[in-house]
Amino acid sequence: MLPARTLKDAYNNVDPVQPLPAGDPRYVNCMAVRGNEDVVEQMLKKIR
Repeated sequence: MLPARTLKDAYNNVDPVQPLPAGDPRYVNCMAVRGNEDVVEQMLKKIR
């Protein structure tokens, strides 16, 4: 796969169903902004 030169190329190069392989340089760890609490647990707390 060639590197994307436009936003359209980047969009077309992504398959949202296919996970990235281990060690892929495109992986971005977003845990710091996502938090570490389970989303389902957060919803349960709000409901209770």
